[in-house]
Amino acid sequence: MRKIIGAAVGAVALSVGGLAPAAFAEDTAGEAFILAASPWKTLDTGPGLVWTPGLEHPSELSAFDGPTAVDLTWSGEIEGASLGTSAETTDLGAAVVAGDVIRVDFELIDGASPAAGSVRLFAGVGAAPLLVAAAPADATGSGSLSLTVPADGTVGHMGLVYDTSNGGVEGTVRFTDLTVGSEPVLFVPPAAPTIAQPTCDKPEGVVTVPAGTGYDYAIGGTAAPAGDHQVAIGAHEVTASLDAVVQTWTLTADEPTGCSGDDDGTDDGGEAGTDDGGESGTDDGGESGTDDGGESGTDDGGESGTDDGTESGGDDGSPSPTPSAGDCDAYVGSAAWCDPAHGDYDCSQIDDAHKPVQLVDASNDPFLLDSDDDGAGCEATGDDDGSGDDDGTGDDDGSLPDTGTGGSLLWAGTALLVLGGLAALFARYRRSLTS
Repeated sequence: MRKIIGAAVGAVALSVGGLAPAAFAEDTAGEAFILAASPWKTLDTGPGLVWTPGLEHPSELSAFDGPTAVDLTWSGEIEGASLGTSAETTDLGAAVVAGDVIRVDFELIDGASPAAGSVRLFAGVGAAPLLVAAAPADATGSGSLSLTVPADGTVGHMGLVYDTSNGGVEGTVRFTDLTVGSEPVLFVPPAAPTIAQPTCDKPEGVVTVPAGTGYDYAIGGTAAPAGDHQVAIGAHEVTASLDAVVQTWTLTADEPTGCSGDDDGTDDGGEAGTDDGGESGTDDGGESGTDDGGESGTDDGGESGTDDGTESGGDDGSPSPTPSAGDCDAYVGSAAWCDPAHGDYDCSQIDDAHKPVQLVDASNDPFLLDSDDDGAGCEATGDDDGSGDDDGTGDDDGSLPDTGTGGSLLWAGTALLVLGGLAALFARYRRSLTS
């Protein structure tokens, strides 16, 4: 049995809504990647006759190039790197059985040399001495290194070395595809994605996929390149995959609370059911049904039916403007009745034969003869003739018209005089009969 992580179907799942440390799963050989129990590090350190790394100097030049590759770069100008550089883990934590092979490929870059056993692989199984394999001194270009496990046990300390203690050459050795018993070893686990929670101003969450990890990420099954990705409120499954290994996180975007306007579930319901309904059903209805209706039916109606009617049908009492010599020209055929020297005219001063008076321009009425603004003045109805006679009868004799009120009183007085006279005659007749 080997201690491994990331089974082909995704044995690793992180806690809902957060990031929990990855847990190891026990599985059989050949079904998963191996992830070290203690993280791999790149170091500048010095070997002895047998490699005894100090693990005390992090490397300035060496670096992992994705999950399954590491570049070991040595330069004489780097302090503390005078004896070499390495990539190591103090505890791989992988179970092995006798006969298992540990293998890694290498490539010499930028003049790196394998002379004097400088390119090496080492592993410690249980309490046994380190197993060491070195590239041939005459190796060129690229090659591979391998070790055979002599007994059952667990691989603890393990490393890859570019040793320059014997006067090595500056350059880079790239190690790739390290396997233990045919199971790939991951130098770098998939970096965990992060999530920024929604806020009152930004109602969506943001999942950030890390860059440069060498894994393929997906959110909800959709490929997600490195960078920020907006997600809706709720749970989202994020996966990182490399060939057969899949690691899964479940990240949750929570609905924001305490926002202005009560954005949580309880308050939103109140707003939608009570406040918003009241505004729509009461306030808006009142404005539409009461205020607007009142304005339209009462104010506007009053103005149209009362004020406008009065202005259109009667004299507003305002004086006519000061006449000018050209005022007569504002009326069609005015030469027959209009004397420029006369001054102002009203309808009672114009003979009926010339009525109605047509205006040349309905907007120009210097004598104010057209009170209803229809382009014709002194009409039988609708225009004020200036004499107070609005009945349009054409009474031009200058006398006040009989409106019916004075006539009725005259006839009533006459009737009383007649009745009084008759009563006096009757009384005289009775006295003559009794004398």
